[in-house]
Amino acid sequence: HAMELEAAVETAPTPSAECEWRRLTWRERARRHRSTIVAVSCYVVAGAYQVGLQAVTPIWFVTGREQGGFGEWRSSEAGAIMSLVGPVQISACLWVYPPLARRFGYRRIFRYGLYTSVAFVIFTPWVSFLFATPTPGLRAQATPLFFAWLAHCGTLVPMLFSMTSVFALINNSAARANRGKVNGMSQALVAAARVVGPWASCTLFAWSASRPPGGWPLGRLNYQLVFYVFAALGFGTANLALLLPESAERQLVEPPQGADGGLCAADQRVHGGELSADAAPKLKPVY
Repeated sequence: HAMELEAAVETAPTPSAECEWRRLTWRERARRHRSTIVAVSCYVVAGAYQVGLQAVTPIWFVTGREQGGFGEWRSSEAGAIMSLVGPVQISACLWVYPPLARRFGYRRIFRYGLYTSVAFVIFTPWVSFLFATPTPGLRAQATPLFFAWLAHCGTLVPMLFSMTSVFALINNSAARANRGKVNGMSQALVAAARVVGPWASCTLFAWSASRPPGGWPLGRLNYQLVFYVFAALGFGTANLALLLPESAERQLVEPPQGADGGLCAADQRVHGGELSADAAPKLKPVY
């Protein structure tokens, strides 16, 4: 009888993954889902970075030259520059991004896309400083228009590669059962970040551009402050992706449903600490 009972206990159902999950503390849960948390965090901060720059750049285009802008430009010039970036983004996503992602992986594309974008963000405020001219006319404004388009294009196109890659990283790091929750949570968080980003960038630009010449912190180049702050934000986000494991490049491998053969306490219908008859281990009768 003792041998039969021991054999039955060895083959009895073990606690399932869901049951084990419920026993974990919040720190243990965060440790197990570190890659998901890092991927969502990268997405949220990158969303604030992207939309904040998109909000402040057209304002900078039409700002007076004494405040660091181009002075002679109207909303039509700013709209033309921003609209001409669209065809480049579409072409790059269709023909450039897929081979790069296959060769370098999502993590590298996310990081180096942000690094490239940050480099162009740092270059952006220097366009008006170096090329802005008070002379009206298309011929005189062609050079600043071209370099402003180049800086804006160099900021947004690599950023688009990074955003596309982080979508894949989020999906790869989340379990199939939790993928809907993770995507919903990430979209809610990035929506909030996209509210904060434009507010922060435009407020900082208005404050820095209104500083008197020679004031703190950048002397006569105060309007550049917002671009440097967001460049630091993008650089930090790219480095945050270094915490993602190599496994984030592929879909999370999960055991088939029910493969652990376990029953969670919630499914065992425990009554007074005892298993019900249909959930208890079955003992073979001994004759």
